[in-house]
Amino acid sequence: MTTTTRHHALAVAMLAVIAIGSAIAGNQARNAHFASMDGNGDGVISASEHAAGAAAMFTAMDSDKDGTVTAAEMDAMAAGGHVGKHAGKTPAGDAGEAGSELSSAEKIAMLDQDGDGKLSRAEHEVGARSMFAKSDTNLDGNLSASEMAAARASMMQHD
Repeated sequence: MTTTTRHHALAVAMLAVIAIGSAIAGNQARNAHFASMDGNGDGVISASEHAAGAAAMFTAMDSDKDGTVTAAEMDAMAAGGHVGKHAGKTPAGDAGEAGSELSSAEKIAMLDQDGDGKLSRAEHEVGARSMFAKSDTNLDGNLSASEMAAARASMMQHD
């Protein structure tokens, strides 16, 4: 094997390690988020647990406590590692898949019923209930970790 070939092989191996490490870190973050919402520790998230988690998320995002969340507030929370990994658009997946997640402004626009560019608590609650219903693919009234992961991947990607 030539020196150049060895360097290429080493570079590929290093990229694979980085991608695997990133995927593991992303899975750990998603698992921690899931566990934090699973209030009774039964391995699934009920509608009431999901609603409580969504309410807590809204409260945390509403940094100025005015009852609405702006894209800037959502980005600030994301930059702090609480909702996604980075402000604005983030790479799709945790292992460098193609595509990008929706920006905070795009996420808000999906739920912004009055068109004011901000997300009210009521709009967020309606969106959370809708997300839960769409995510419960086996219609058992609970969300498994795999249902949550599939829903997030589906809802947060650009078409």
